[in-house]
Amino acid sequence: MREDTGAFLREGDVIGGDSNSYLAWDTLAAAPSATAREIALVGRYEVRLADGTHVRCAPSFQLLCDLAESYPAERAAAITTVPAEAIRALAIEFATHKPSAIRIGYGVDRWYWSDYTARSIAALVIATGNIGIAGGGVSVHSGTYAPPASMMTFRKIDGKSAPLLDTIGLSAIEFGRPYSVKALWLSTCNMFNQTAPNRKRVLSDIVPQLEFLVVSEHFMTASAELADLVLPAATIFERLDLIPGIFLQLQQPAVAPEGESKSEFDIFKGLAERMGFGELFQETPQHYLEEALTSTDALLKGITFDRLQREGPLLMNRPVEPYVSFQDYRFETPSGRIELYKEELVAHGAQLPSTTSPSRQHQTMPS
Repeated sequence: MREDTGAFLREGDVIGGDSNSYLAWDTLAAAPSATAREIALVGRYEVRLADGTHVRCAPSFQLLCDLAESYPAERAAAITTVPAEAIRALAIEFATHKPSAIRIGYGVDRWYWSDYTARSIAALVIATGNIGIAGGGVSVHSGTYAPPASMMTFRKIDGKSAPLLDTIGLSAIEFGRPYSVKALWLSTCNMFNQTAPNRKRVLSDIVPQLEFLVVSEHFMTASAELADLVLPAATIFERLDLIPGIFLQLQQPAVAPEGESKSEFDIFKGLAERMGFGELFQETPQHYLEEALTSTDALLKGITFDRLQREGPLLMNRPVEPYVSFQDYRFETPSGRIELYKEELVAHGAQLPSTTSPSRQHQTMPS
């Protein structure tokens, strides 16, 4: 990293031209990161640029070390209220035993600046060499995972699939990019409760820009209270579905839907028929669930709708060899390496995951 600009050192900086290839410090000189053999992880080095000037550069790991040194256990204890002795003991325990892994859980993302927290945890796993090894890593795994069901036939029409809007995509409502959103339909989702970022601003600046908001629900949730139209949705006891997880279970209706409530499938089917797209929902829910289970993935081998109906919950086929993420040490980053330092966030002061105290207005609603 160039200490004068905060950007990564590029080949074009040193030899001239337009090359954006990253450079790393290889023994005594800057070299292309793809071919460097002895990459220095720490230290500071002076590099002569193509225009004859000199700049000081440092590996991103050195910057992480500098940041860590500015938070001795006593300072961390003052911020977190965790005793300094406990912090030291846990640090030694984690750093000296392999494999070690960290599961973040879902509580972290209930707070503003939670991305800093997640990046800090990832950096800890990386710095201790727990990436790419069995039993190591960092995740938000909750003990379940989505089965590799084949939903593309149902989701894709003529090779095209409809985009789904998440809480990050709310910016499309506010700014009209990448497309203008005037109406929103929420199904099996309470978007405008605690999961919406900066809920106060979402309610004051974003929701009013919608011309029409529909919510299908069986409770009058925070989102349903904002809707122009609330459609009564069937509960899990009144509709056919699949429950994913380590076990795959067929959710079978125990009673008929109460009153005028309908399953989401029947609601969308009715809407599609009125809009002239009824042929896209002409099959039964059972047909589409059977289709979803025709996946060629080994996890679902031998698991059929009939078996689920006959035998109840089935444990998905677990792979003989455990999955190890990043075992090949290939990363989907511009440099192809682990990027502890994010140069695109320099302008926001977020190039490294430093601590930032959330202000009261940024705290989200309790669960």
